[in-house]
Amino acid sequence: MNDLSLKIGELSKRTGVTERTLRHYDEIGLLTPGERTDAGYRLYNTQDIERLQRILSLQSLGFSLENIQKSLDDPSFSPLTIIEMQLQSLNGQLDATKNLMERLSGIARFLQANKSASTDDILTAIEMMNIVGKYHTPEQMEDIRKRGEMLGDAHIKEVEAEWPRLIAAVKEHMAKGSDPSDQEVKKLAKRWGELVHEFTGGNPQITENLKKMYQQEQPTIQKWNGPDPGMMEYIRKASET
Repeated sequence: MNDLSLKIGELSKRTGVTERTLRHYDEIGLLTPGERTDAGYRLYNTQDIERLQRILSLQSLGFSLENIQKSLDDPSFSPLTIIEMQLQSLNGQLDATKNLMERLSGIARFLQANKSASTDDILTAIEMMNIVGKYHTPEQMEDIRKRGEMLGDAHIKEVEAEWPRLIAAVKEHMAKGSDPSDQEVKKLAKRWGELVHEFTGGNPQITENLKKMYQQEQPTIQKWNGPDPGMMEYIRKASET
């Protein structure tokens, strides 16, 4: 490249980068013009223009300005390092996108199966899906979705209707002081375990995440009329006796 000395307006016209952006690069130290006129105007020389080309190339790959600056200013900051950083960032974005897609798909399935659902029902369903998605990876959510497809909408509706009856029955036994070893309580605990297994498919990691969700999201779960820690412990004892 021949020696050049361009004012900011001239560089903007030649590269398509706005003057505002070039000033911002100067302010953050990403691209500081090597020369100034006597009147204080920026003058970009050949080295500056070559640096701008590198900046634009890295930006086209989605690198942040911070990572671009590290790459260009630190001789020990290898190209491989910045590529690996970008891959890590993109993988995180991919996981987040998969998670969002799974939640939206779940909401769509809910609306398809519950065309007469009220606004409150829909908002509760969205809240539940968000909570579940928070504690499971996109891959686990995909496993849960596939199990839902395998079980079918009709069966899922039956289970959704059964859970409140099951919880009410357990509450009734707890209120009257039934021992967890009581045969009726043990039957309820057995059915409880069967329904959980249907949801998790026996996947130990999904089961563990589900337990963690119930432990850490108690206020929300109580709002859904779900089991409290005392009931969970009662069911655990009934299952083990």
